[in-house]
Amino acid sequence: MKMTDRQFAGLTINLSTLGQVDLSDNDLAMLVQLEWLLRRALGNVARTIADQSGESDAARYEREHSEPPF
Repeated sequence: MKMTDRQFAGLTINLSTLGQVDLSDNDLAMLVQLEWLLRRALGNVARTIADQSGESDAARYEREHSEPPF
């Protein structure tokens, strides 16, 4: 799947907002499902970056467990 600039911008805004709000009033089952989906998405993004950059597993682990560079 190739994301358009608009799709990427919308996803970035939504995830940024999600990272800044209090989610405590939400249903636990919904939050568990959201966590599962986010983990799957993150794994997919990380694998794609590793494949395209040829980075080692150790480098990918370091990148996945650190803060974004921006």
